[in-house]
Amino acid sequence: MARKGSLKVHHFAHAAESNCQPETVMHLLGKQLLAERVETAIREGVPLWLSWACAECRDRHEIDLTLNIAQVAVELALGALRPDVALLNSQHEPAVILEVVVTHPPDEHVLAYCAERKIPVFEFKLKKMGDLEALRDSLKITATSSTFCPRPKCEKCGHALQPRKLFVVPGTCWHCHSSMRIAFIDCEGYTLDPSQMTTAEIAKANEQGAFIRENFSRTMKASEMSNTCPTCGLLTGNFYVGNFTEYAEGMSGIQTGLGCVRC
Repeated sequence: MARKGSLKVHHFAHAAESNCQPETVMHLLGKQLLAERVETAIREGVPLWLSWACAECRDRHEIDLTLNIAQVAVELALGALRPDVALLNSQHEPAVILEVVVTHPPDEHVLAYCAERKIPVFEFKLKKMGDLEALRDSLKITATSSTFCPRPKCEKCGHALQPRKLFVVPGTCWHCHSSMRIAFIDCEGYTLDPSQMTTAEIAKANEQGAFIRENFSRTMKASEMSNTCPTCGLLTGNFYVGNFTEYAEGMSGIQTGLGCVRC
């Protein structure tokens, strides 16, 4: 069990007859601490915040581990599977799985079971006693990794949708050398030109000082939306928009929505 003694240095204890291998003890205590933290939060009616760096969208997320959770089970029997900690909903079905990792990765069969049923899995890698103390004492606990990304998914490819951010940066017309504004969208590190913008994004860009309109491109041999010089009326080819992205350094951009560039 995890004990918080009266001495200045808090300590952990386990059954005297248990296998005292450090990895085994740390794994057992990690499971117990996680279960106790969630159970205590549910009993006291307070949230237990969990944060993690998402491998899919590269953002940092937070969720309340007690949300829609009615019960906590350590090594719940799911057929032949025994996940470390299962958080159960009011129907007594696994809603979230917590896996403690000391030396071995989670059981592949557990991960497959959860992936098939779309059950989020959070991993907690423990290397030292300080990691156990953090699980016990931190107001917000941190998972090492997770299979879960709360962002909406692309209907075509299933990947997490990424923020589309509008940037309007200073530029110079290649023809008359007048000052103008160049607009583009950044999505997951990809630069999207005006021909790939929505009508609302074009309107917002023009509000910010850009001048986007439909022009005939000799290069593309077609008409398309493009940045236009307000002085001479000639376009800046969409092919060259990427040359202006360096001027957006230090700018936060304007989020216009979510999108997918993978498909």
